[in-house]
Amino acid sequence: MLLLLASLLLAVPQDEPFFVDAEFAFVFAPPARMSELATQNPTRAGWTRTGEAFTRTHTWIDVGDQGRALELTLVDEHPYASSEAFARAVDPDGDASVRPARLEPPIGPGVVHEHGYRDEELGRLLRQRSVYLLDLGEQRAAVLRMSAFDEDWADARPAFDAVLRGIRWNRQLPEQVIAARVADGHLGAGGLGTGRARADGARDSGDWDELEVWGSLVLAVVTALVLLLGVGGRAAT
Repeated sequence: MLLLLASLLLAVPQDEPFFVDAEFAFVFAPPARMSELATQNPTRAGWTRTGEAFTRTHTWIDVGDQGRALELTLVDEHPYASSEAFARAVDPDGDASVRPARLEPPIGPGVVHEHGYRDEELGRLLRQRSVYLLDLGEQRAAVLRMSAFDEDWADARPAFDAVLRGIRWNRQLPEQVIAARVADGHLGAGGLGTGRARADGARDSGDWDELEVWGSLVLAVVTALVLLLGVGGRAAT
């Protein structure tokens, strides 16, 4: 586990502070100027809620005045049967014909949905990007919600793009097997869909193809660590 976490951490761009949830081996770099709220999360060994999936939640808020927020939920189940079910859960008042955009491995398998809404308490328009990622081997999921004021969205969006690029998650199935299961519709009753995500001002799903992927970098780092540890071990003997 220590070697795994070390490889994941080294794969995150080091000019950004990183966050790691060791219980789920999930690593990413939160946007700059965002601070994590203190949360009493349970450990897997100490989980006592019989019949409920083990869950951990982390929240970050902007330290300035842009109203940016990020919430990460990690859970030992797949809480949504399809991409449409996920979209309805995060955007209940949205256009039911709008399908989330698909995220391919190594960031995925998963989907992303963007929508705008009015916060009545704040009296402001906000935009939210919601991401649903699956671990098909261990039946785990990650739900990431990123929001900002509507007028700040153009500036916030590149930072949220970087969050997606920086995700490192140890999944138990090889990427080729994951891709095959996605292609076979192995992701629940409705699958993850192939539609183009459109909401007011949202991106087309094709735009998400521009996100950089870093699977080869992770593999290179793991290989280098194994070699270094092997050389060190021989030198010690």
